[in-house]
Amino acid sequence: MIGLLANLILIFTALFLVAYGIWQIFLTPRTPVKASLGKDGVQRVSLEVNNGYHPAVIEAQSDHPLNMRFYRIENSPCSEEIVLRDFGIWERLPAYTTTSVEILPFQPGEYTFGCGNNVLEGKLIIR
Repeated sequence: MIGLLANLILIFTALFLVAYGIWQIFLTPRTPVKASLGKDGVQRVSLEVNNGYHPAVIEAQSDHPLNMRFYRIENSPCSEEIVLRDFGIWERLPAYTTTSVEILPFQPGEYTFGCGNNVLEGKLIIR
């Protein structure tokens, strides 16, 4: 009887953890972070790469260059590159360093960025 109860507790705990993980990864609303506009006319935003992009949604203005600084604090093979297909950018992200990517977002719209395998994904909103 004790073995059955322990197994049930283990099963319910595992189900809870899986449901919580799904909620955190796929269902949690992502609040956009606005890129800051410097006196030099360049917008800047810093992102942390750690099992995803943090922040995952970036908001920027059109007609101003955007400098995205990716600080990769992991060495997972999945996150070793950043791809912004709509801007023709495919850059390597060395582990434990910051890599700057500069784009010229002239066309308003929503664009995705992510790893080369399309597992990790973020969104760039140009207004």
